[in-house]
This record gives sequence, C-alpha cells and structure tokens, in this order.
Amino acid sequence: MTVANRPARLNRGVLGILGLILVAGGAAVLAVHLGAVDQVDPSAALVPGTDDPPRWVQFVVLAVAVVVALAALRWLAAQFGRLPKHETWRLGGPGERGDTVLGSGAAAAAVADDVTAYPGVRAVTARLTGGPAAPDLHLVVEVEPEADLPELRRRIRDHALVRLCSALELTAVPVSAEFRIADRARAGRTR
Repeated sequence: MTVANRPARLNRGVLGILGLILVAGGAAVLAVHLGAVDQVDPSAALVPGTDDPPRWVQFVVLAVAVVVALAALRWLAAQFGRLPKHETWRLGGPGERGDTVLGSGAAAAAVADDVTAYPGVRAVTARLTGGPAAPDLHLVVEVEPEADLPELRRRIRDHALVRLCSALELTAVPVSAEFRIADRARAGRTR
C-alpha cells in the first residue's frame, strides 16, 4: 500500500514552501531589528507618512483576504471529507460461542497484499468502508505498462474478492477499482 497520495504530497509541499517563506521573513525582520542589514534603519518608520492609503487599496486588500480565506476554508473542508473512517467488524452470530473482531483496515490490507502479489502490479491501496450491512471496497492499483488489465480484473474478482467475502462471511462486496498505469521512466527505479 505504497501508492503516492498526491493530495497529501501537495499539502506537504505547499505547507513546506509557506513555512520557508515565513521563516525567511522572520529571519529578515530579526536581522533588521538587530542591525545586521546596513541598508535599512531599524528606527525608521515602516511606511512613509501617516495618511490612510487610497480607498482602492483597502478594497484590493479586502478582496485578497476574502480569496485567501475561502481557499483556506476549502482546503480545510477537503481534509475532513477525504477518507471514510475505519469500521470494526464483529464476525460470528449471536448463537455462537464467541465472536471475532476485525478492523476494516486489516481486511483491506489483506486484499491489498493479495492483489500486490499478482503479476504486473506495483502497488495497491485498498479501503474497506461501510459496515457489515453495506460494505464497499475501494481499490487503487498501480500497474506496469505491460500489465493485462482484463486478466488482473478477473483475478481480483475471482481470487481476492472471494477470499475477502469468505473472511467477512458475506456473499458479495461491491468494488470500485481504479487502475493507474505506471510511467516507463519510473519503471527502472526500485523502491
């Protein structure tokens, strides 16, 4: 389950760049305050004059602030709605001596391990959502460019899903699968 999580990578990249900008700005202000920069007088006023800026400047600042706030809210909303939470499955009926507790993450990891072992598969991300009454399996399968996708789909249906249904004591589990063809440039790289 090592498929790159592109939104997480983008989030880390943007936050890293923003952090570097803030650190550089803070270091510059500290250097000016300590007198390490000869071109700037630390006792000089930050802006010339004390007059209010023109009215259009206030509107531009307000518009930029609203756009930044809306973008931040959109990013925050995307963080909460990205992945459903893991479920805990209780296997075994009420008349049986005991029951088995299985996390949906463990069941999904087993499916991912099965599919990863198939020829032509590089990596698999699996997510089992919903409860025992309405389960859903979501697969993201990264495959080699030469992989036989119909055969891979058949093996997932006839092997991995059969094993999952047997383990969960279900007759069927709906599946959505996304197949990603790996770059040839990355094909020579090892992980």
